[in-house]
Amino acid sequence: GAILIATSNRPPSMLYKGGLQRDLFLPFIGELSRRCVVFRLGSSVDYRLTRSTDKIKVYNAGDRANEDLDRIWHNLIEDWETLPMTLNLGGGRSLVFEETAKGKIVR
Repeated sequence: GAILIATSNRPPSMLYKGGLQRDLFLPFIGELSRRCVVFRLGSSVDYRLTRSTDKIKVYNAGDRANEDLDRIWHNLIEDWETLPMTLNLGGGRSLVFEETAKGKIVR
């Protein structure tokens, strides 16, 4: 089994509303609604607009980004063994993760 945790500013039925070829996305919305429990978490604070107090900074590109992500990865996995993993997505498609730790943390 798997646990999916996702956040959105919209409920599933409103995802990709007004999007190009949304009709192709609708089957996914149906599956998402059928397979997942949706919780509405209301808040008057938009946390995306607040400043983080974390000292971790992740950059979008360049050598510094790779160094930061490597440091975060090693802090997360501690001394756990890492292995590659292939996730079968169905329809002949798969997603390959170069490293996984305890089958819970991937990169």
